[in-house]
Amino acid sequence: MPEILKIPELNLKYDFKDFTIATYGEIPPQAKELKAKFMKFDGLPNGFEMLGFNDILAYKIATQTLFCAFDSGADFLLVNDEKSFYMFDTLSKKCEKIIGRSLENFYVLRVGELISLANAEAPKSLKEHRLKVRI
Repeated sequence: MPEILKIPELNLKYDFKDFTIATYGEIPPQAKELKAKFMKFDGLPNGFEMLGFNDILAYKIATQTLFCAFDSGADFLLVNDEKSFYMFDTLSKKCEKIIGRSLENFYVLRVGELISLANAEAPKSLKEHRLKVRI
């Protein structure tokens, strides 16, 4: 079972009404209060369990979900656990290389980061992202 990330309390200042958000994993009720359009992409695996056993296969699995979300027209991918974040953001350059495509202007957010942004707070963790967040 994936480790669920700590979620701050929602003090809504920005509702993301003009955004389409691809989601991977169970999204908590706080995020569902946003007025964004949500699309679920959690039917596909993230590939994490294959790391160390067959890394190339792990990247290919992650690439499927990541690029399905990207190609759907979503503004970003929202995840609720660190393993998914690792596969979709930290390893994003390897995923781009596998498929020979770029994720330009697309990024991955943790649920807590989205809630912080909705609260008009800039989480320090955004600096750690490989896919740079632009809102």
